Amino acid sequence: MEKENYFQRMEETYNIVRPIVEESLNSFKEYSTELYNILSMVTLGRKNNVRTYFLRSAYEAISDKDWKWIAPIGAAIEFHLASTYYTNLVFDEKGGKRTRQEDKPLIIASCITRSLANKCLYSLKDKISLDKLLDISYLFSNVDTDFYSGQYLDIITNIFDNFAFNIPREDSFELYKKRTKGINAFFYEKIGRIASKLAGANADQENALAEFGKNFGIAQQIMDDVDDFVPERDGQSTVTKIPADAHSDFKHGKLTLPIINCLYHAKKEDREEVVDFLKRRNELKENEFVELTGILLKTGSIDYAKREAKEHAKKAKNALKIFSKDKRKWLSDMCVVFDSNRYYRTLENYRR
Repeated sequence: MEKENYFQRMEETYNIVRPIVEESLNSFKEYSTELYNILSMVTLGRKNNVRTYFLRSAYEAISDKDWKWIAPIGAAIEFHLASTYYTNLVFDEKGGKRTRQEDKPLIIASCITRSLANKCLYSLKDKISLDKLLDISYLFSNVDTDFYSGQYLDIITNIFDNFAFNIPREDSFELYKKRTKGINAFFYEKIGRIASKLAGANADQENALAEFGKNFGIAQQIMDDVDDFVPERDGQSTVTKIPADAHSDFKHGKLTLPIINCLYHAKKEDREEVVDFLKRRNELKENEFVELTGILLKTGSIDYAKREAKEHAKKAKNALKIFSKDKRKWLSDMCVVFDSNRYYRTLENYRR
């Protein structure tokens, strides 16, 4: 029941933010129907967003004032997230095969949604001080820097083609965490700080929410990296992902946590088979991807990643202990997905 309440509350939060998003997009209907459809694909294609929910719950952990007045910041987060999704669709070639020409509208959509995020933020200029507005704007800008720096590590540096077995294990894990913080965790950290500034938090409260956000974001990204190994035949479509995107990280040679653990700790025969798959990643058949998932389960590599996600979820919840149980409840409930989710359950079908 608690889990159901959490998701219901998340949907309720998005329904309050959604009209602001819709209004921001309305002008594009007349300008270009095709452009409007692209812009609304991500922003209006879902029923909830955990980042917007985090903004609300973090604000309510500090302030008793109705959170709805900061809903435009929620819309700014929606647009900012959409901007990163559009570029990620191009970087990771998700959503099916596209030509270079077909990628161009996604890049344009990324630029527009980032601009719309700014407009939503500055719509509060008469409700908050200029200093606070500039502080929040600066935090959003830092999200851009963090995300694209993390993307560089994700698609250029932290890939199999650059891997060597003489690299210390700790260095490989540290590079993975650095990438993970950049592409996801620091966004949550900044949301915690934004909510704190809007709610009038003290330094301890702000740091606690930032620490929660950072560790939650790490756990979420590890979980997402684990989900990548759900075979295509069992995949489920989302706004930004289709079943054909299964094993997308692996196809791009990305060294995510299950792969790193396997390369360092699996038995020789299992490790060699995974290395062979990595070398032939662009020509693997579906049954070989299924075999890969089985190896990662057999060697405990997926279980290791799941434990790491839960450990960061635990750190996230521990950061909230300065708040009363009532104040931190809805934030703590965000971590329920790291115990069990539909992707984890599906993966169990491939355990040898």
